Amino acid sequence: MGITTSSAGDGVTLVTVDYPPVNALPVQGWFDLADAIRAAGRDQQTHAVVLRAEGRELRLELCGTTFPGYEWYEQQLRDLFAYLL
Repeated sequence: MGITTSSAGDGVTLVTVDYPPVNALPVQGWFDLADAIRAAGRDQQTHAVVLRAEGRELRLELCGTTFPGYEWYEQQLRDLFAYLL
């Protein structure tokens, strides 16, 4: 359970989210997801990253959540997705 990475071959890295029942990421899950994507980006053998979920769905939303350090975390996510695009 959590965030895992694996190789699908041909330069494709799979990042899998596994937080049953609906894969709603906890706070640490977001940090782990960002770390996994960054690690794939640093890997010279990776040319594509596929984000996938175990189970029936994947919920990538913040829904107005606040917690200590939220502003920093939110900016890191924005920077990460801007970099990926």
